[in-house]
Amino acid sequence: MEKDIKDNSKAVNRTALTVQQKCIIFLGAVLLFTVGGMLAYQIFRQDPVTVTVRNAQGQYNSEVVTSHPNETVKQVIAKTGFEVDDQNYVSDKVRHAKISDTETVNLAEKIEGTITVDGQVISYSSGSNTVQDVLNENNISLAPVDTTDPALDTPLTQDNANITVYRITSGTETHTEALPYATQQQNNDQLAIGTQNVVQQGQDGSRTWTDDVTYANGVETSRTTVSEQRTEPVDEIIDIGTDVSQGTPQVAAGDIEGWRPYVIAALQANGLEATESRVTKVLSQIKTESNGNQEAQQGIIDINSLTGNAAQGLMQTIPSTFNAYKFDGHDDILNGYDNLLAAINYAKTVYGEDLNGLGEGHGY
Repeated sequence: MEKDIKDNSKAVNRTALTVQQKCIIFLGAVLLFTVGGMLAYQIFRQDPVTVTVRNAQGQYNSEVVTSHPNETVKQVIAKTGFEVDDQNYVSDKVRHAKISDTETVNLAEKIEGTITVDGQVISYSSGSNTVQDVLNENNISLAPVDTTDPALDTPLTQDNANITVYRITSGTETHTEALPYATQQQNNDQLAIGTQNVVQQGQDGSRTWTDDVTYANGVETSRTTVSEQRTEPVDEIIDIGTDVSQGTPQVAAGDIEGWRPYVIAALQANGLEATESRVTKVLSQIKTESNGNQEAQQGIIDINSLTGNAAQGLMQTIPSTFNAYKFDGHDDILNGYDNLLAAINYAKTVYGEDLNGLGEGHGY
């Protein structure tokens, strides 16, 4: 009896082990199925990928294609209708990399251009987005005040591919300039005509100013005056004599018009208004008598020259007539103004206040 019990116990143990094995096999089968399913999913699944292309004119085109996780970026690009070879286009992803980690691929047509900087011209080929990106690619750094043309944030296209970097510098400049004095002339009836007197000496002033100046690549771009000091000039003042009654007139022979102020003064001294008609008559008579030479002597022989009474001076008065009609203090027959005083006094007395005997081309 005891032996039978032992045999039955062994049988039960053999049965329990078989169940355990079945469980292990089942779990293994489930795991294998799960892993296999996951592998199959990875192998056969397709994901959408957006491929975007920017050409050299800055225009964008996009296309969505499907891809397997193990495909490379280059394989995905090949699925599109874009003609984007490796030589002319730049990708933001490494072309042999797997596509599994991205949903987008961006391509840009290479742009050929130049960078003018620090006196050099650097050629580049780039698919960068902006001017700033191109400078970064070429290890060109800018100071905060530096500028570029086009601006740093300008999208890069073939139309603006040539970039100029402007190094901005600034400084101050101080300048000084003279401020010339002006000359003022004023009539003085206490001075003889033809003379002058400096009443106040002229003195130049000065202006000193400081500018802030900005340069771009050594070329001035702006200038602002930040300070200024001025010393105003002092005008020179000159008195011009207008008194024809003093001294000897300084009028050259032949300068008929130069006698005009003396004629006006002589008419007024004779109590006559210096009208244009009277002035013209006297000037015309001066021309025919002496041609403006106040020291002229009679050039013809007549009764006056034969008797020692030859005509003299500006208006060719004879000494007897001059002495009869001269003004007190004006005794010089060869002084043009003295001669005018006497001659006009004589003509007024003989021909009347209109002086009708003068300016008619003959003696009076």
